[in-house]
Amino acid sequence: MEKSRKAYRYLQLSPTAAFRLQKAIFYHLRAVDRLSRSRTNTQTTATLNVRLAEVLTLALIPVRSPIADDESTAGYLARLAGYNGYVSGTWILDGALGRGRVAGKTLDSGFWSGDTLKTIINLTGVDEQTLLAKLYRKCSSKVRIYLGNLVPAGMLDPISSKSSRKYCPKCLAEFGFHSSLFDLSLIQICPRHCIRLARHCPHCAEPTVWGSPSIRYCGECKGDLAACTTEQLAVTDMIGLWFLATEIGFQHFILDGCVHHGKWPEQLDHLSFADKVELVLSMAFHLETNLPGARPLYYSRDGQDRVHTALNDGLKYLWNWPEGLFRYLDDLKERRRATAEGARFGLTHDFGTFYSVGMHKEREPWATLKPFFQEYLRRHWDGFARRSASWERHDSDDARVVDLKGACRLLGRSPPKIKALVDAGIINAKRAGENARAPTLFRADDLTKLLSKSEPPIDFKTAAQRLGVSREALNKIARAGVLTPLLGPSVDGSKTYLISVEQVDTITSDILSNLKSLSRGKSHSFGSVMKTCSLYKIPIQLMIRAMRSGALPPCDAVDSQQGLQALRFCRHRMKTWMYDALFDETSTDVFVPVWAAAKFLNVSTMTVLALVADHKLKSLQEATSREYLQLCRRSILDFKENFLRSHDLAKEYGTSLAALLRALAKAGVWPLRYMFNDGSSVSFFERRVINHIDIGQALEDAYRSSASERSRYRRRCLARKRTASKAT
Repeated sequence: MEKSRKAYRYLQLSPTAAFRLQKAIFYHLRAVDRLSRSRTNTQTTATLNVRLAEVLTLALIPVRSPIADDESTAGYLARLAGYNGYVSGTWILDGALGRGRVAGKTLDSGFWSGDTLKTIINLTGVDEQTLLAKLYRKCSSKVRIYLGNLVPAGMLDPISSKSSRKYCPKCLAEFGFHSSLFDLSLIQICPRHCIRLARHCPHCAEPTVWGSPSIRYCGECKGDLAACTTEQLAVTDMIGLWFLATEIGFQHFILDGCVHHGKWPEQLDHLSFADKVELVLSMAFHLETNLPGARPLYYSRDGQDRVHTALNDGLKYLWNWPEGLFRYLDDLKERRRATAEGARFGLTHDFGTFYSVGMHKEREPWATLKPFFQEYLRRHWDGFARRSASWERHDSDDARVVDLKGACRLLGRSPPKIKALVDAGIINAKRAGENARAPTLFRADDLTKLLSKSEPPIDFKTAAQRLGVSREALNKIARAGVLTPLLGPSVDGSKTYLISVEQVDTITSDILSNLKSLSRGKSHSFGSVMKTCSLYKIPIQLMIRAMRSGALPPCDAVDSQQGLQALRFCRHRMKTWMYDALFDETSTDVFVPVWAAAKFLNVSTMTVLALVADHKLKSLQEATSREYLQLCRRSILDFKENFLRSHDLAKEYGTSLAALLRALAKAGVWPLRYMFNDGSSVSFFERRVINHIDIGQALEDAYRSSASERSRYRRRCLARKRTASKAT
């Protein structure tokens, strides 16, 4: 039994299987001894190889099962491991090839060597042609053979003992095996049962990995994975996925040849270059889910898309095509062959962007999916095209969509100003996909309505004449945050700052009239109030509202010397009131200066700037210096709610900061820390992480461990002294 335990630790086998293997090897060695005495060396070697395969088959796989039609090779090995009571699917490779050999000992069949294939065929009894047809062979670093077709390597999920595994609960309950279709990263829904694939155990919420002892049961809690319940989809949602499952091999066989290698497959050499381009473009524009790096697209019954798939993710592969394709597209544009000859598509080529303007070919299997992709292109194609402002649509009632650059050109504003309008709720925008790098889309009708509501913007000089003030006074109003200047072309063609007429009218009717009626002396003259607002970054509308309500009463008229003192006092009161008004729950103002955020969070201004640079706090507009930086009040409140300063936590538990950081580090909790040039630092802890840890117990454990370490250190020092004294 001692040898069986060693075999268990070496081969990761159960004690019963290890004892069975030990017994089989004993009989095999006895047969080897008999054969070596009666036959020659050549006959002995050939016979021993056959005998060894039979022994390993009987010893390692007493329960055998044929491989299913749709079953993957990794799933087949894992299923046999569960039938025979072994630890994981790698048992057959470790047991048959030995621990000393590393090459080929992986569940990913793309890395199997010839010896590995022969060993698996001998051990499982699977037909050689059947096994070869199911391998994911590795042709190069970027190309695999998937079920007899070339696909990019990135389209296959990683297969190792620690990688996650997708599964369908109903397939496990009915068939009990892992389908090879689930190894594709594009597939997120089971085509048989129309439900989303799961990746976690429904009982313990741990991820399902290939290293589990069984395909059907969880490796952590031994729970049944077939009990998992996922979202049920309608049959109409599965049109694109059914087509993807049946046609993905041939589509990627062509796309991979022209995208990744810059050459065409040998099977298409008899076609002309125009036919090749037409074939690839038809697949690219009709079936964008087949493009490498894209995700599948599903539509619900109400017509709203569940998962946005970015066509521009696929277009980046189109831009990397051979230069001959661009030459052909240019020639197509110049001669207008698409319209003259009645081709399937009319194409234009502008700065590396392609536009699809028609689908005129009724041919299977495109005829089935034509309405599906027509609706998709009608909704989203404009946003994925970078130069879509001048694109003429065939459908006159379609709403045109532009990206951020198109919105800037249409409104004549910079990207930060457009984002400020979106944050303020004036313009509606949405992302083209779930990716953070997906472009932001705007409806052109909304932008046109925004322009139609106002007169053309005017420059600063015209605005100052309209208000009856000097240019310097208008600049002070702009620095106070009342105006939002736009960068646009002037009469002579140069760049200048423009102001909308609505903003000028607001200043004329609101700010000037209220300031003149509320002013009681020099301390509240127009210039001094604007200077105060500009100095402390206070919106003047908020100050006027406070003066109306009596929260900030104006000062009495005094002489010049007392007026300076009163002005300082008034500024102090204004700053205190500003802080209270900004972070009041009923306040609707979202513009918060840096000093107010630092005071609210009880940190320095350098810490606030570091949080802004780390995207923990949201900045509403870009600024050249920190004095003019304005932050989002909502993000400051969220940060205050979700994070806790380490100094405050140490003060709460009555310990030093170093002891607290040491104790939490031993507990596996690390802070969000920022270092500055002057040597100072500040750190924060997430509240949701701190709430799940007993900090008092962690401090006590850290103190005990440090005390024991100090005692051991003292004993080592005494031992060195005794040794030195004996030596002398």
